[in-house]
Amino acid sequence: MRALRPTSLVLLALLRRLLADDHASNWCAGFDEVVLTFDGPSPESRVGGSRLSPNMTFNSSVLEDAYAFYQVCIARHTHEHAIEVDVVAVTGDTTLFLSAENPLPQRGHSSWIAQQRGNDHVSLPTYLPEFPRDGPRMALYIGVLGAAPGVSNFTLTVAIKDLPENADVRSRQEYYDKSRRVLLETRRLRRRGA
Repeated sequence: MRALRPTSLVLLALLRRLLADDHASNWCAGFDEVVLTFDGPSPESRVGGSRLSPNMTFNSSVLEDAYAFYQVCIARHTHEHAIEVDVVAVTGDTTLFLSAENPLPQRGHSSWIAQQRGNDHVSLPTYLPEFPRDGPRMALYIGVLGAAPGVSNFTLTVAIKDLPENADVRSRQEYYDKSRRVLLETRRLRRRGA
């Protein structure tokens, strides 16, 4: 049996690391992008679709009480990011559901909600406890609910901005890192008790 070359060993280690990613629902390619994960009547048919770059506007529509789902992939760097999500209702009205864990965020299954009449704007720093701390990438899942009778036409824009590396951001990050440890411990205890 021949010995593997050093480059083969490196590639094998990278492949093993990618396959060991414990965030199975996070199928980001490791770079910043917006991915249409589902657009239809059945959440069971989650199929990847159109890929969009940040800061591009995506035009879509959704029926009343139906959802359109998206995934934003964010590369993990040494600094934190702010994810800016804007939904502009062209006709009708929408409600925005966001999650860092649930690929299909909706009523009762999301971390953040924006449900003002008309346009919605959400800014989420990646140091919040809901975002994972490990791995080369993370995801933000977006669900857009049709909240008006008939068809709601909307535009969706996602921007990923770098946060400065300063004492204020570091202190917030430390605070939320502690919050994340408490959150994970609480979940672990709930699973053990169930």
